[in-house]
Amino acid sequence: MARHFRLYILFAAFQFLYISTSEAQLIGYQLEGNRKKASFSFEIYNNLIIIPVTINKRIPLKFILDTGVSSAILFDKQFTDLIGINYSRKITVFGVGEEKVVQAFVATEMQLSLPMIEGHRQSLLVLEEDYLELDKQIGAEVHGIIGYELFSRFIVEIDYPDKRITFWDPQHFKPKRKRNWEKIEMNVLTTKPFVNIPISISGGEKFNGNFLIDTGASHALLIHHESNDELYLPEKKLPSVLGKGLTGTIYGHLARIGSMDLGKFEFKDVIVSFPDEDSYSDSLVNIEKNGTIGGEIFTRFRVVIDYLNEVLYLRRTKLVDDDFEYNMSGLEVIADGPDLDRLKIISVREGSPADSVDIKKDDIILSINGLTGESLTLSAIYKIFNSRPHKRVKIFIQRDEEKLRKRFYLRKDL
Repeated sequence: MARHFRLYILFAAFQFLYISTSEAQLIGYQLEGNRKKASFSFEIYNNLIIIPVTINKRIPLKFILDTGVSSAILFDKQFTDLIGINYSRKITVFGVGEEKVVQAFVATEMQLSLPMIEGHRQSLLVLEEDYLELDKQIGAEVHGIIGYELFSRFIVEIDYPDKRITFWDPQHFKPKRKRNWEKIEMNVLTTKPFVNIPISISGGEKFNGNFLIDTGASHALLIHHESNDELYLPEKKLPSVLGKGLTGTIYGHLARIGSMDLGKFEFKDVIVSFPDEDSYSDSLVNIEKNGTIGGEIFTRFRVVIDYLNEVLYLRRTKLVDDDFEYNMSGLEVIADGPDLDRLKIISVREGSPADSVDIKKDDIILSINGLTGESLTLSAIYKIFNSRPHKRVKIFIQRDEEKLRKRFYLRKDL
């Protein structure tokens, strides 16, 4: 199944977020009653896991579950202001992108609840304003992000195909059987999980690299090509806006590599994000890190992440052998408007199929391949754009007061 790679935003935004340990002292979570586990459904958009989180038993919100962050983050201060939260301090957050810092507040003694799970006396980093506007990028409401506090307390089982997540009390979790599950050793360093995996850029000899497991990134693989000469940027590549970070835009290239291995699973012709070296700075300078593995890989499995024993378990699904594809239209689209139902083109790649028929930035999509109204969603649009080469795309757009019909064919440039 094809997916689009536009939304590695959370990786760009928070993977390199710096928060000193004095700013975020985390308190553990507890299962309600004498439960051995808590299991509930989650939403998924662009390979990102969205779970329900309630603040102080008063405000139900939606957070992204991300192995790449150390502290829970609320994107917009208006929610905590609404219930009269007093902030302990204001801090400067070092992010990524065109600018380097934004302002945020630290709220302490918070209660953060999930279904059947309570988190008391939690710290919460609250951004001064919604710098990301992530809901526009995925076409659905999302209010924050949470990670290490949960992964450090529970063994987390993620059933991507059934969209169900289970938080196990470690004392009651039984290790998975090898005949059904692949067991992969990982290292948890500075609150984040890493695995050592073989990578081949050209399909020949493989290089063993240290890669972050990042459930908050929608891409398959991201490589810091400056980290090692063996991880060079292929000659055949597409310039791309890889995402929007906390403080700016992340630029780079998309390219295919020969292969990557994850345990016994080998993936070939993987679409990889190669960010420009000067597009952001990496605050994990004390870790020899070559890149990240994201949701486009993990959605092909049932996954168990065990921080306590530093083990990753994978069980294959029918999606494991799907090809890797990307947005072949050249269009980048967001969901705009108060109800996220206005689909606006924000960029057109030069020389792309869409560019060849004079589709422009700021055009509004009214219909595409017969999809209109409630069926015309951001996910549906990118499913078409990522589908297959030579697919015909019929699009009806509005440009100022004019309505235009356009037609083009998807083209595989990688």
